[in-house]
Amino acid sequence: MAREFLNVILLVGIAGLTSGQQIDWEIVKRKPLDMFERYGNPAYEALKGLPRLLGENSGIRDEASPLEAVRGIYLPIANEELINPQCLEDVKNLMRVWNHPSVLNYIMTILHQNWPATLPDSWGVPGDGILNGNSILWGFQEECTAVVANVTKGFVVPFNATFRGKYCLVHVENTNSSLNYNPSPGSLQEKVYRDILNAPDYYYFGTCMPSSCGESDLVTSYNFSFKNTGWSLVDIRCQTADREYVEKSDGDIAFIVIVSLIWCTIVGAAILEFFVNWAKKPDIRKGPLKYWLVLSSYRSMSNIYKFVNKTNPDVINCLHGLRVMSMIWVTWCHSYSLFSKVTQNLKGLQNCLPQSWYTAADSQLYLILPVILIPLMLNRKIGLIILSAVTVASFAIPCSLYAAFNLKPYLPFAIPEISPEETALNHDHMPWGRASPYFIGVWGGWLLSVYKDRRVKMPLWGVVLGWCVSATVSCLVLLGMAPYNTASAPTELPSGISVFYGGFSRGAWALSLLWVVFACQKGFGGPVNTFLGHACWLPMSRLSYSMFLISVPVQILSSGITMIPLYMNHLNKFIETCGYLFVGGLMATAMAITSEIPVLSLEKAIIPRPGRNVQDEPLKES
Repeated sequence: MAREFLNVILLVGIAGLTSGQQIDWEIVKRKPLDMFERYGNPAYEALKGLPRLLGENSGIRDEASPLEAVRGIYLPIANEELINPQCLEDVKNLMRVWNHPSVLNYIMTILHQNWPATLPDSWGVPGDGILNGNSILWGFQEECTAVVANVTKGFVVPFNATFRGKYCLVHVENTNSSLNYNPSPGSLQEKVYRDILNAPDYYYFGTCMPSSCGESDLVTSYNFSFKNTGWSLVDIRCQTADREYVEKSDGDIAFIVIVSLIWCTIVGAAILEFFVNWAKKPDIRKGPLKYWLVLSSYRSMSNIYKFVNKTNPDVINCLHGLRVMSMIWVTWCHSYSLFSKVTQNLKGLQNCLPQSWYTAADSQLYLILPVILIPLMLNRKIGLIILSAVTVASFAIPCSLYAAFNLKPYLPFAIPEISPEETALNHDHMPWGRASPYFIGVWGGWLLSVYKDRRVKMPLWGVVLGWCVSATVSCLVLLGMAPYNTASAPTELPSGISVFYGGFSRGAWALSLLWVVFACQKGFGGPVNTFLGHACWLPMSRLSYSMFLISVPVQILSSGITMIPLYMNHLNKFIETCGYLFVGGLMATAMAITSEIPVLSLEKAIIPRPGRNVQDEPLKES
């Protein structure tokens, strides 16, 4: 600053000496302030946060060399017996650079390498709202993996440093909390204890270290540094800019070949479809090639996005709207759930789709339905007795499990500190936890078949009562747990309410929807039936199953590539959901024309159903 001030004085003096003369002034570019002078050394700045939170009692803090505190937190410790030699040497060189201003200045100003600043700048440091639960300190992965150190030994730099940045996401938790204070419920002391003293007991934080260091070096360092602190390492995941090549297994190759053959088949059928339309040879549709034509991707696409809603007594039109709104609701709720587990997304998708538990339960329930439906078709009395028995059992089993194991119907992402076993998550993923809506659906199907050709007479007060009861039950199921599905719940959910809600909520929701379907199908739906049965729902309704399968991977991919923390609010979640539905809809279309629609079309061609034409009308060019 003094030099710049003298320059200004000198310029003013020259201007005074040359007053009255025409001078061509040149804009003098000011030298920018040094990065460290303006922001501070990122390595020293990091000392103010996480090392203080995690390492107060670890013995790794050294007042004589305070920068050593980053070792054991952000960098491996200096222990020749525990850390591999190259990693130890690279970390030691990092410390030399930060501790010697002349070396630091030479590397950054003469060699024009910024890695001494960008490497610690990419570390995750505590931000705002720690006491409010902001315990995910991501750091900046892209900044870390872009680090390239290439310094050769010389007079000013007495070492070689050749490495790249490696980003690691670390999960630690406090397994030995010293807080043992139980204030009286509802008191001011209880509020202070809940809001302030009960700070997060787990952290996710990002760190950046030389690529010569491995996960094992960090694991060893944490196990050594966290002794007697109450903190323990839960998980660690590391990544560099170089993506590892994954060899394709025999199963991968077989899958690629099968999908390629499927696409060749459906695209070939589309070409044949165009040829039939162009040559105007409808007789081809009646020959053996008709079984190939039904696989046409062109036909499948046209059928998906057809906005024609034909009046057919065998079709329940209101189900189109219900399917779409259910899919939107599931996607929206998943966006909240995945937000709470966003840091786990670096692990990527596992061996199967995360929602495959539902398709497994769904398939098992479908397998046992013939045991109920066949007796119902052959002997109505016996069939109804069997259906009544399994329906009662579908409510009794969840109630018994909730009572026996004291389970709570909490949302696992609303109260993260409660384990999945306590929230009945494992029970809810089983077929018996999802059986009651299926059997209510069987009752609904039987009821609609009985009154298929019969006109149902119902007084106005009965219709109004039915809609009021249905709406009330739906709201109770949807909002009944709202006071308890928050981290600041005033009291624990009573066991009786847990058993009642856990055992009856899903069946009650199905009953309320059953009234909607029955009323709309029998002429008591009014504007609700007009809205739910509108043709605008048809495309997404046809894609609902494919959307269910593809939406979660799209959401995981989106959250996995997010580089900075996101602060949640309902509007942002809604906007995200719209994006997921759009991208998921495009991918679901490709998935549907590859597998679902061709299989269904081939089934219709091979096994004709009553009331449906086996031969499809030729598609007109648009």
